[in-house]
Amino acid sequence: MVLNDAKITQNGGPWMQLIDPEQAGWSSEKLEEARKKFEEIGSAAFMIIDRGAVVAAWGDCTFPHPCHSIRKSILSALYGFNVHDSKIDLQRTLAELKIDDLLPLTDTEKEAKIIHLLKARSGVYHEAASETEAMKNKRPIRGSH
Repeated sequence: MVLNDAKITQNGGPWMQLIDPEQAGWSSEKLEEARKKFEEIGSAAFMIIDRGAVVAAWGDCTFPHPCHSIRKSILSALYGFNVHDSKIDLQRTLAELKIDDLLPLTDTEKEAKIIHLLKARSGVYHEAASETEAMKNKRPIRGSH
């Protein structure tokens, strides 16, 4: 992998950037398809980082863009690598994994599978850390699903 000092910075620090992404296993054709999709959907910024080096970056990657409802997408992507490598079984339940919470889960909630959590279909309706009154009023009652 060949690197040079990147021209893209974040938080004041320089990123390293791949000179030739293909040397690191990236397809130039697929990157071009991704760039076209980025332009087509009107995204503000996009950056691919591989092992600490920028593979590609489009838009203004130095501007802090507010993001909403992105938690599920990021978690799903991170889980995907481990599912692909057979390190995580999406069919395991919270009970099997001995996962609980400060406000204990019910036996029914513990039957939720990892796949249900990732799809926000677990039936576990705990109060969120920064939940507003409106969110609280819309949240289903525990045990209702």
